[in-house]
Amino acid sequence: MSKPKKNSQNPRLAALRVLSDVLDSQQSLAESESLSQLRDSRDSAFAMHLAYGVLRWLNALEWLSGRLLSRPVKKREREVKRLLLLGLQQLWHDNTASHAAINETAECARLLGKPWAVGLINAVLRRFQREHDQLLSELQQTEYRFAHPEWLLNEIRADWPDHWSSVIDANNRQAPLWLRINRQRADETVLRTDLKAAGFEIEDHAYARDCIGISPATAVGNIPHFGKGWLSVQDPAAQLA
Repeated sequence: MSKPKKNSQNPRLAALRVLSDVLDSQQSLAESESLSQLRDSRDSAFAMHLAYGVLRWLNALEWLSGRLLSRPVKKREREVKRLLLLGLQQLWHDNTASHAAINETAECARLLGKPWAVGLINAVLRRFQREHDQLLSELQQTEYRFAHPEWLLNEIRADWPDHWSSVIDANNRQAPLWLRINRQRADETVLRTDLKAAGFEIEDHAYARDCIGISPATAVGNIPHFGKGWLSVQDPAAQLA
């Protein structure tokens, strides 16, 4: 197992701080400054990706954690509960290797001064691994699978009675981040190399020649060469207009 990064540079702990900003302080994701301490743009992109994922699937992740815990985590231990959600998100929706998702998420509890929670997090996440198919099958029988609060589900069903499920599916998909390459400034070979080195996947648009999509989506300050004017954020439709 790799040695965990110290607290200020640990992307999972940074994601945990973002969750606290949003869920406890009612900040928006854009307002949170909890990623600013991360010096590596890859860590910043990963932390934002995790935080967005947990918030997108919060209702479903809460249901899963409730099924996996023999008793609820005490309210004062919100950090431990949210580490469980971060771990479940990685195992369910992310490409993170399972051993890293489990071990490094559990070790975050030790970094927070909660060594008693390391074994708990490890055991819960490993149980999810073992019972993955059964748990997700059970989830599909509940409304938690939609990952929307009940009031919003009811509003969408009322407004779009014939298409509400398509609206929900679209809401649960991460919006792509489309960029326009400034070919007067950018060295495209260097740009693509540095984007991949920073941990981004690149998608070329089928029709817009200067358009690329990157994932995971992130703040523009984390995108290599953005500040030098090599790239700008622009939807493909606008680029084709």
